[in-house]
Amino acid sequence: MKRPKKKVAIIGAGISGLYLAWKISKKFNVTVFEKNNYFGGHSNTINVNLKKKIIPVDTGFIVFNKRNYPNLLQFFKMLNIKIKKSDMSFSLYLNKDNFYYSGNFSGIFAQKKNLISKNFWIMLFEIITFYLRVPLKIKKIKNSITLEEYLNKEGYSKYFKDRHIYPMASAIWSTKRGVINKMPLKSFINFFNNHGLFKFFNRPSWYTVSGGSQNYIKEVLKKTSAKFIKNVKVIKIKKNNNKVEVFTNKSKAYFDYAVCATHADETSEILKEIDYKTSVLLEKFKYSKNKTYLHSDERLMPKNKKVWSSWNYVSFYKKGKENNCFSYWMNKLQNIDKKYPFFLSLNPPFKPNNIYYKTTYTHPIFTKKSLEITKKLEKVQGKNKIWFCGSYFYNGFHEDAVNSSIKIAKLLNNEIS
Repeated sequence: MKRPKKKVAIIGAGISGLYLAWKISKKFNVTVFEKNNYFGGHSNTINVNLKKKIIPVDTGFIVFNKRNYPNLLQFFKMLNIKIKKSDMSFSLYLNKDNFYYSGNFSGIFAQKKNLISKNFWIMLFEIITFYLRVPLKIKKIKNSITLEEYLNKEGYSKYFKDRHIYPMASAIWSTKRGVINKMPLKSFINFFNNHGLFKFFNRPSWYTVSGGSQNYIKEVLKKTSAKFIKNVKVIKIKKNNNKVEVFTNKSKAYFDYAVCATHADETSEILKEIDYKTSVLLEKFKYSKNKTYLHSDERLMPKNKKVWSSWNYVSFYKKGKENNCFSYWMNKLQNIDKKYPFFLSLNPPFKPNNIYYKTTYTHPIFTKKSLEITKKLEKVQGKNKIWFCGSYFYNGFHEDAVNSSIKIAKLLNNEIS
């Protein structure tokens, strides 16, 4: 006689929760709780209706490559998800100095005054120096040193920091300029190294999901036996005899195991009653809130269209204050017909015109402390029959979330083997 499957509650239906549900649902009776009115978390496709033409545009997770996202790619293959080539170019525009450039050959000197700018030439030299030297120093670098500390120690110019490395890193991690400089240098180097970003040639090709990331979510929901519930917020978890009791804003239910696939700060709140020490540990993770707009307002793009890139760092100076935002050119990223312009802007200094969608995303902030915390968290996995996973365990990207879920799937399988 077959034993009944153990019941698992997965809290959060972002990539971590979705992947885990797909991975374990054959061996476990899985229920996934999602607080939002959609599944996917940062995988959030908006279907824009324009003159009877519906255009899917992603607003969170957008790109990946084959070299650095092997498990995500395997996941997509198993789900029969079609992918298409994307682009990873970068530009910067500062309205204060009417200064702009982009990273490709034609865009570096798109602004002619840069040809005779001493500071610009010094910056180019520093870019080459930094990209060639830094990867070689990875073994000698202490875990405690930050990006800012290293740049200051090595004497890199303010021009290079403010007009290249900080803006680029801020755009990659969707983090404000005043925060990215505190990032551990080792994490920065590892990510750039792994993604081929230190290379001037032979960088990896980037891809996006055909029809938007909504397509992989649909397949997960269709091809797993897990039960998915949205618009339900998990408030707390309690231990009840040999079970875990999951309390939501609507009801409560008993499970054999629970997995928090939510952001660290949300997991902290959920665990406060059952495991205060772990809750305090998770609370130390910091997140940045990013107001995000999908729109067609060109004012939030670089002034000169020649430098328009996939990722654009745009700075507006007004009344003695500098306001930075990131604008992603979705037409270039997702191969959308340019007669229908789409821009995704994070934290714009003014409300754009022609808004198709707006939301607030939160992104993990990586510091020296966060690296130490993740090591401690690994030691308390499974305590009180509760596990947790998410991209915050690594670099904050989709592959990181998948890798985190793979670990938890193995640990859960060990429980029943």
